[in-house]
Amino acid sequence: MKPLCAVFVGLFGWMPFIAGSSAAAEAPSMPQPGHDYVYVQATMTKDIFVVDAETFEIAGHIAVGDYTDDVIGSRDGKVAFGNAQIWAGNPLSWQANEAGKIFALDTATDAVIWSTFVEGSPHHLAVSPDGARLYVPLFNRYYLLVLDAHSGQVIDRWHTALGNHSLKISGDGTKLYVGNMFSDVIWIYDTHSGKILKRMPAGEAVRPLQLDGDETHLIYQLSRFHGFKVRDVLTGEVTKSVDLPKLPSQIQMPDSYPYNVDHGLAVTPDHTKLLAAGSIAGYVAVYSLPKYELLGTIRVGEDPNWIDVRGDSKIAFVSNRGSNTLSVLDLASLKEIKQIPLGKMPARLSVIHVPHRRQ
Repeated sequence: MKPLCAVFVGLFGWMPFIAGSSAAAEAPSMPQPGHDYVYVQATMTKDIFVVDAETFEIAGHIAVGDYTDDVIGSRDGKVAFGNAQIWAGNPLSWQANEAGKIFALDTATDAVIWSTFVEGSPHHLAVSPDGARLYVPLFNRYYLLVLDAHSGQVIDRWHTALGNHSLKISGDGTKLYVGNMFSDVIWIYDTHSGKILKRMPAGEAVRPLQLDGDETHLIYQLSRFHGFKVRDVLTGEVTKSVDLPKLPSQIQMPDSYPYNVDHGLAVTPDHTKLLAAGSIAGYVAVYSLPKYELLGTIRVGEDPNWIDVRGDSKIAFVSNRGSNTLSVLDLASLKEIKQIPLGKMPARLSVIHVPHRRQ
């Protein structure tokens, strides 16, 4: 195990500990040598697993020490960014927290580059395409944080509302889409100015967000809706409301907060398929794009939570929070081909094309 390096307390508060330099850079224009790995955070074992996306074997393990929540990669694959929530001692839940940490990992070695303490509960992250900025929503604060992705230092705060949960950044990095669970809206930010360009009322708590291939439509899930919505990003109009396959009669919709029916969306890199988790029923539904026609469903483990797809668009990976496993899906046959045990409560994951990894 490689323990996550500590942050230290300065005279005026917490400051990031910089343990090396970031290798984040602009995305290459041509395919580069490397290998796909799946980075998976396991919340209750407070760690991150690295899985070989070709052999489906565990290739690494990183001890974090706090309740991990997310892990994403820079576009060049040299850096993985993660977050963790620090329990405040509240007997109600570890999720009733007031602080967290954001950190960067060198994907070649799994070594920590930097780690930064933040006030508030950090949720799902986004990184700019050039690898220079990291965006951090704080669920229980009235602002978003913008971090320098090379050092971990906070460089800006953007005004917002309580309840921000999921982020999605546009391919050119000019817009940041923010889903909110309290005000039930999607904010669109101008990443140059930090100003809100548009407010899209969703009518319900917003969960994962995705963009379609040409980025003309936003696809998202809602807390109490068994399906997903498709919205035109220019007009703001909902163009489709898709119900996932009907639930069996013995499965009851949740009746208490956080009302999490379905949580997990992915668009294949070739933009031909959408994968949507039917979390409450333990399956993934696969749709064709751009018509959103159902191709089939794939049984996975209990409570699938997050989905990502290998670079060749042939294999998908699904975290199963209830089964403590990672499902491997073949998208040609629409079948699960393996489940890999991964800690306790694996949730968010990212497929990262790592240019070089030291074994």
